[in-house]
Amino acid sequence: MQKRNHSVVTLVLCGGALAGIAAGQTPKSADVEHVLSVQPFTHVASLPAEVDPATIHFEKVRKISVATEVKYVTNDRECAERMFRDPDGSTCTGSAEKQNFVPAYEVTYSYMGPKDMYGSRYSTFEVYFRQDEMAAALRDKLEGRKLNSAQAAEYFKMNAVREPLRVVEFDSEKSSLCAGNYVDGSWVQTDSTCRDKIAYRTVVKPAFSLSVRVDVNAAGNIVAATRAGK
Repeated sequence: MQKRNHSVVTLVLCGGALAGIAAGQTPKSADVEHVLSVQPFTHVASLPAEVDPATIHFEKVRKISVATEVKYVTNDRECAERMFRDPDGSTCTGSAEKQNFVPAYEVTYSYMGPKDMYGSRYSTFEVYFRQDEMAAALRDKLEGRKLNSAQAAEYFKMNAVREPLRVVEFDSEKSSLCAGNYVDGSWVQTDSTCRDKIAYRTVVKPAFSLSVRVDVNAAGNIVAATRAGK
């Protein structure tokens, strides 16, 4: 007599925001265009879980332009021809083009992470701010190139959090599965009146990433502006 193995589907319950995506299609001849909107102004970066927050340091801030849309173009006729020539190996490829650029400020931080293929642990990440999110004093100083790295750093605050991962999983101790056997590949219960009792539990597991959020340090802007003006 056997007991059936219970397949466990793990559900991950986590917070966070996904970049907003709105898709549209505009066919043009044999080309198909997909325009996706992206959200670069989340102020959040995800780093490897083993990164020590103490190694995160401000590097620089600069004015740039960032894309808020990406246009993907594929060619239906080309894809059909490739599949006809090589139905088992060909894949449809297309082009991606960033578009709808807007002014932004790029803030760069460095950190010490896992070693890369060259043995270096030094890495960087960037977050982006709209112009109206930045303090006027900071914008003026940046335009005039009157800030050094230490002064610019005072305009921002960084918070690093390892949010534990909450997982819903099968609870074998509180569950009971009816006995039976496989007959011709199908599970047949010994007692047809038996009903499986399935229980689940929520467990907390170590974080798989370090979430870093950077905000404008409104409370420190007056002090920072005063120091920068000296």
